Amino acid sequence: MDRLLRKLHTESFVLTLRDPVATAPTLAGYDIDRLDEHTLEVEVSKDRNLNDLFARLSADGIEVLSMRNKVNRLERSSCGWSTSRPPRRRRAAPRRAPPLARSTSGASVTRRAEGERR
Repeated sequence: MDRLLRKLHTESFVLTLRDPVATAPTLAGYDIDRLDEHTLEVEVSKDRNLNDLFARLSADGIEVLSMRNKVNRLERSSCGWSTSRPPRRRRAAPRRAPPLARSTSGASVTRRAEGERR
């Protein structure tokens, strides 16, 4: 229960790193997990800022290439979000022009505007 309450006051970010790391860095005030050698997951409390996190990672020689929010399934379901798309409406098939008339010799006859005749 404590972990759930703590999650309400934190935000999780997934960081993609330029260079691989063997272990997750230890930074006071941040909960950091190593997902793989190029990816870290960081929990940032609402009273901390990202500028401090990036400054401290840079001081440790860790360069961040990209960052995205992590939203877990529980948060999605409680917020009414859905990962599935709503069903698509079927569209009527496009109308096709009627086939060209065939002459008695088998060659197709071109369509002409009304009033034009041979």
